Amino acid sequence: MVLMISAAAEAGDPAALPLLARYGADARPDVVNALVKAWPRFDPDEYAQTVLRDSPLNAGSLIVEDRRLLPALRHLRHLTRLTVIPLRRRDPVDLDFVRALPALRQLSAARVADLAPLAGHPLEDLVVLGSGDWPVDLAPLGTLPRLDRVGLRCDVINGEVLPGLAVRHLSMEALRFYGIDATEWPALRSLALNEVWSLAPLPAIRLPRVMHLMLNLSDPHAIDALPDAPALQRLGLFATGDPPDLSLLRDAAVPKIMIRYNGRGPLDLRPLAGRAGVEVEVPGGVEVLGESGEVRRFLSGVNP
Repeated sequence: MVLMISAAAEAGDPAALPLLARYGADARPDVVNALVKAWPRFDPDEYAQTVLRDSPLNAGSLIVEDRRLLPALRHLRHLTRLTVIPLRRRDPVDLDFVRALPALRQLSAARVADLAPLAGHPLEDLVVLGSGDWPVDLAPLGTLPRLDRVGLRCDVINGEVLPGLAVRHLSMEALRFYGIDATEWPALRSLALNEVWSLAPLPAIRLPRVMHLMLNLSDPHAIDALPDAPALQRLGLFATGDPPDLSLLRDAAVPKIMIRYNGRGPLDLRPLAGRAGVEVEVPGGVEVLGESGEVRRFLSGVNP
């Protein structure tokens, strides 16, 4: 089946479209992937209307690398989750095409410069993967009525809009989070901070409803303060390179601590001796001092 689709699409001949359209509603992942892979070989709009209109995609999910396909997405009836990772060109991606996708609920996009075209859209999950050489203005996020989850891997301006939103899940670089002029984030339930060099600014920021805090540590001594998060139930630590100093977690008021360490070791767990609810994942060859609780080992560089 996949070989037949590939052969029919090879020349990009429009005469092959009726044949390919026979499999447009096929839900088998290998068939869906073969049809999507063939898309750039044809006129994007005609192919979307004829072949992909009724495709279930991969449970409504699609990854687009060719910008030429973006305007034709409006024909895909079952598209709910979209990732845009443009190749070759370095200029910004125009999000105007999203206006024609009212069923879209999750969007991840790289090289975004302007979020204004998203105004009023019922998106629930937005990830800006990287904006290039320009900051992204977050002010338009205040117009998205159903926005619940935001991930930011880019420079931003008007970040002060975020604490006032109903967003419950946020992921961004630690220094950018600290730089937002806010002393409290009342709506957040989970927070993931990347490139954490220090937690010193965190106690000055109230996180009254945060239950899950994930920290991607960039320095072994990054845990130099504890958050003001009275509802915290789970603390996740991710580290590579030198092992993190866990001394300050000895009396941390959090029921569950998860440590994912992929470095050289040894990892010293003695500060956590006697604590319940500690889960640790380390490479198979790394020494663990004071090993207690649940320790899982995995091949270095391979997710367990």
